[in-house]
Amino acid sequence: MPALVQATELGEALAECAAVVEAEARLRCYDRLAGKPQAIPSDDVHALQIDPVPAKPAAASSQETAVAGSIANAMQITKIGKRLLGIRPYKRNYILPVTYNDRVNHQPFDDAGDQFHPDETEIKFQLSAQLPVWENILDQQLDLYFGYTQLSFFQAYNSEYSAPFRDTSYEPELGLHWHPDLVFKDWRLESARIALNHQSNGRSEPFSRSWNRLIGEIQTSRGDFGLGLRVWKRLPENSDEDDNPDITHYMGHGELFT
Repeated sequence: MPALVQATELGEALAECAAVVEAEARLRCYDRLAGKPQAIPSDDVHALQIDPVPAKPAAASSQETAVAGSIANAMQITKIGKRLLGIRPYKRNYILPVTYNDRVNHQPFDDAGDQFHPDETEIKFQLSAQLPVWENILDQQLDLYFGYTQLSFFQAYNSEYSAPFRDTSYEPELGLHWHPDLVFKDWRLESARIALNHQSNGRSEPFSRSWNRLIGEIQTSRGDFGLGLRVWKRLPENSDEDDNPDITHYMGHGELFT
């Protein structure tokens, strides 16, 4: 019975709404039955008043400004710290616990009257890092960096001669590194470098070996495959002071790497 009474009342209410002549008033009647918010009649729009938003106190504004300034300063300090302290890997870092070389060059030791006879088996390792000196030069993707690479041959298994280092190559360089991230036909140009490089074994005569060169390098990638090209030009030096005149015969003028 209660459901029947509610249906009867709803039918009477719908009939009342249908009897309203004015369309806008009739729509409001139906909306009222449906429980929807009532629309404001167009004639009453002019009666609405919008309260003004109260202005923020001066103290609050100054506090927000101070907070924004602190955040900006913190970001700037972080950026500077990253530029000055961001030591990063450069060339490959690795260690080979066992390497074998059956063509060790004994001549430098024999010519100097040195009694050291290196073993064919030794440990080989390389350490390489770079330090940004100035990043984003003139707001461009261009960095000035200092790089250092050390390659060592450790006679760890040569107990007869107290396990010495047979040779160590020290290679500092100063250069410019550009990382444009350009794409051409699925190939991405990751970076380009130009650097002044010095390589030496750090020893005095008659074992001293060193040379200077200008190096250019590009690195590209395609998907998961990376390819790099490094070329160099030896810088001339006084022939009387050149202790490595034939180095390019062995080192060549460039290399490909992946």
